[in-house]
Amino acid sequence: MENLSKIYKDCQESAQQIGIYSLSRDLKSVLLWSHYADQHKGFAVGFNLSDDLVSEIDPHITDLSPVTYVTKNPFPTNHIELFNNSYQQYMNGLGFIIPYITQTKLLTSKTKPWSYEKEYRLIRDKSGFVNFDPKIVKEVVFGAAMPDAHIQTVIKILSTTEWSHVKLKRASLGTDLKIWIHDFTD
Repeated sequence: MENLSKIYKDCQESAQQIGIYSLSRDLKSVLLWSHYADQHKGFAVGFNLSDDLVSEIDPHITDLSPVTYVTKNPFPTNHIELFNNSYQQYMNGLGFIIPYITQTKLLTSKTKPWSYEKEYRLIRDKSGFVNFDPKIVKEVVFGAAMPDAHIQTVIKILSTTEWSHVKLKRASLGTDLKIWIHDFTD
C-alpha cells in the first residue's frame, strides 16, 4: 500500500508539470464567447500555429493536436495491464511511465457534447505562463461587449513595432444570434 501511495504522489507531481493550452478553430461560436470570454466582454487571440513555428517558439511544446470527440471511454481497455507495466517500470527505478500514445490520447480526448469547441490542445512538458513570440499572433478579436477602456488598453499594448502585423477585429452579435467578425475601427 505504501508503494501505491508513493506512485499516486509521483503521478500528481508529474501531472503538475504538464501545461495544456486549449485553443479553438471557431471564432464564431456564441457558446465559446459566452463561456470563455466573460459573456463577450473578453477577447480572442488568433494564432498562426504551423508545425514549424510551434517547434521554433517553445522547446517545451511536445504536441499540438486536435481534440478527438468520443462516444466511448478513450482509455485503454486493459487498465490492469497498463498499470502493471507502468508499476514494473516504476519498481525498476524508471518512474511511473504511461506510454506516449496513451498519454496523448488521454490529454486530447473529450466526450461528444464538447465538440462545439473545435478544440486544439497545445501540450508542454512544463506548466506555467508562456510568453508567445509576437510573430505567431495574427489577430486579436475584441468581444461584442468588451468595454472601450479595455479595448484601448489592448491597443496600447499592441502599438509597438513587434506587434504591428497583428490585425484588430471586433465581434458582434447579429440579430440572427450569430457572431459576426469584422475589421476593428476606432
